[in-house]
Amino acid sequence: MYYKAAFLLLVPFSLMAEEVELLPVRSPTNPYSLEDVDSQVDTVVVGGKEYGAAMYRNPDDLTNGCHELTHAVSGRLRRIYSGKNGFYVLNNRAFIFKEPKIRISRVAAAILNELRNDIYQTYLIQSQQGWEFESLYLFDEHNAYINGSMTAKDYNIPDRLDGSNNNAYRMSIYTLYLLKEVHTDGGYDEYEDLRRFWLFQLGRLHSISSANQRQKFTADLTKDKNLIEWIRHHFTQEDINLIWKN
Repeated sequence: MYYKAAFLLLVPFSLMAEEVELLPVRSPTNPYSLEDVDSQVDTVVVGGKEYGAAMYRNPDDLTNGCHELTHAVSGRLRRIYSGKNGFYVLNNRAFIFKEPKIRISRVAAAILNELRNDIYQTYLIQSQQGWEFESLYLFDEHNAYINGSMTAKDYNIPDRLDGSNNNAYRMSIYTLYLLKEVHTDGGYDEYEDLRRFWLFQLGRLHSISSANQRQKFTADLTKDKNLIEWIRHHFTQEDINLIWKN
């Protein structure tokens, strides 16, 4: 029996970013997150070759399939909103942001050595080859892991839910470092929107994670005293209560 995850998308604050309704390119065949994301993937022709949902699906690993399909929807949003990034959060909802002028290499250098885990090399170092000037790529990976976790929850795949959640929490920390660098740099007029979007995404992740995973996330956060001090100065008590939810 399939389990329909309770997404808990209604969080105790309003999102102020550019929220758009993204209509599916075909009707979903069931109400689960995997089919939701799949229905949003369009077909693109490059060099006479078609690229569509079929190339991203992974019937042997539904969690990974949803992750990769989420990236495909991000690509669709980038084509629609030229020069901006978009993140699809299910239920025909997407949020659009301009790219901040922060390089991924700057974020990578800011991350505490103790927090440079096994995905640091992939998303903070190797990614510089293709995404150095598009640091919101980190938010794209964050979103893909969260959507993938939703699929693992829907289809009751505990080991994949744990693995995807663990990586989503790691990306929660890396995207928080990006937020800190954007704030420090100044001049990004969508900073507050992006900060609140980060909280929104963390709320989605908390809703499908275990208490142990949430506790590990906050334990990792506290390893960087400077990051904690920044949070205390630039987040409300309500925000902090969400971050430290156990």
